Amino acid sequence: MLLADCGTTYIKILETDSNQYKIVQTTDFLRKKAQRFDAATGHLGRMTTDFYQNELICLARGAQELIDSNSFCVIDVGGRDTKLVEFKDGKPVKLDWNTACGANTGFTLEILGKYYDIDFKTLHPDEQHVNVTCGVFGIERVFDSIIDGLSQERAVA
Repeated sequence: MLLADCGTTYIKILETDSNQYKIVQTTDFLRKKAQRFDAATGHLGRMTTDFYQNELICLARGAQELIDSNSFCVIDVGGRDTKLVEFKDGKPVKLDWNTACGANTGFTLEILGKYYDIDFKTLHPDEQHVNVTCGVFGIERVFDSIIDGLSQERAVA
């Protein structure tokens, strides 16, 4: 069976028979337009399968399988949005995502990382919290912080 999470930036594909997993850039996938999946989720999932499942439902069910606790919270920072699923005593209490802005999504962070040539594996979260509700304003805040003398790495962190 061929399963996929068809995101805006990347498509994650699992071949269940061989347990092979691969990640493909969405732009490359869209150029080929040949692949169909047995089941899919994600922003572009509906156009690639006859069996589509909502991303929050997939995140919630997957988290329940992987996390050995009845109370937890999972955040999925995607290319286009950020999703949140919270469970208390084994029951879902919050399933949500941002829908209006790209603030702090994978795409925004990827742009900053490429622009400043930052290796995110070496970057540590900064203690200072910056309240940003818009991806464009977030990038502007990073630029302003660098102009004010903060290092590129710390400004992005």
